[in-house]
Amino acid sequence: MEYMIGSHNSWSFLPVRKWWLKPFAFMAKCQNKNIFKQLSVYNVKCFDLRARFNKKGEIVISHGFMEYKYSKEELFRDLTLLNNNECLLRILHEVRIKKQYTRESIEKFIALCEEIQTKFP
Repeated sequence: MEYMIGSHNSWSFLPVRKWWLKPFAFMAKCQNKNIFKQLSVYNVKCFDLRARFNKKGEIVISHGFMEYKYSKEELFRDLTLLNNNECLLRILHEVRIKKQYTRESIEKFIALCEEIQTKFP
């Protein structure tokens, strides 16, 4: 039987975006290696991306209430690496507060998924 190694909350190695969440970062940190190391050193082939959108409509990588510093360009650089190595990506709309789960956030998430699927088949 062949197994595929995956990482949970794959981008949770990143620094947090909001200073006041730093004392709680350890509770949301599932990974301590970047995407390249997860792939090349630990042979991870299945990655878990959790995302939502800020008030400006920009993608924010998150885990629960924790938000991480990373731009869309940096994320897409990682996704290019994963695509070139035939990895799998699981992407979730990480919305924990009902009022944030809006038609607009759903449409942005669908658009993001379609963009990722088109750029990284």
